[in-house]
Amino acid sequence: MCTLARIRALLFLLALLLPRTAWAAAPPQAENRPPAVVNDVYTIFNVDDVHADSQYFHPQLNQESPDLFIVTTQEEDYLKTAMYIYRKDENVYMHTRGVFYLYNPRKIDFSGIPVRFISNNDGFQFADGTKLCPHLPPDVHKVGTSERWFEMRWRRVYGNYYLITLFRGEKRAVEEMLMTERDGKDLMPVLGESSKERDLRGYFASMGGNNKYISKRERVNGELQRTVYNLIPVREKDLPPDFPRGLVRWIP
Repeated sequence: MCTLARIRALLFLLALLLPRTAWAAAPPQAENRPPAVVNDVYTIFNVDDVHADSQYFHPQLNQESPDLFIVTTQEEDYLKTAMYIYRKDENVYMHTRGVFYLYNPRKIDFSGIPVRFISNNDGFQFADGTKLCPHLPPDVHKVGTSERWFEMRWRRVYGNYYLITLFRGEKRAVEEMLMTERDGKDLMPVLGESSKERDLRGYFASMGGNNKYISKRERVNGELQRTVYNLIPVREKDLPPDFPRGLVRWIP
């Protein structure tokens, strides 16, 4: 009986040491891959027609359209993904369908892995079997009017510069830009560090079209005053000399 008890004890310890089956979205191949290296770098996908090197794009995986190319980058818990249509006659890539936020909290590195777009559910399938679908980040805040509204997400990148992302009832961003205040007004009291810690209660935000702004009405010494923060997009060529190089990158 002592020998039997020892065998049972050894089997119990062995069961504890063996890896348990992982019921995760990612298959074993993805589980074994190292995390991507993320150093608080923000990425903005070019929306203009671009002449790009094919190195920016994933190899195609049985793509329905041979002219559709996909580029991804890890940012916080999301694999940000964009698609481009290649126009062979002009040798340019044309941005299409906005930016997909694929939830990838383990920061699995998909660099160079063939991928295809699954059109019936807006998902993406990688060659190792991993399927990722877009998610609306939980820290978005609804702004605008009942007729013209957006779900807004933001991160302070540096100084008075913010990465602002706009969703509109879908699990993909319809617009994403690096922005600042046109006249130099400090945005920190309004937006804080991010939409994780701050909402826009007490403010009105209009984010449609080219005239984007945040405003606030309040009484000062008995008089009603309106403060307007005009937001303008910032391109790479517009960055000031003291802006840390490499903190924001535009690709492809």
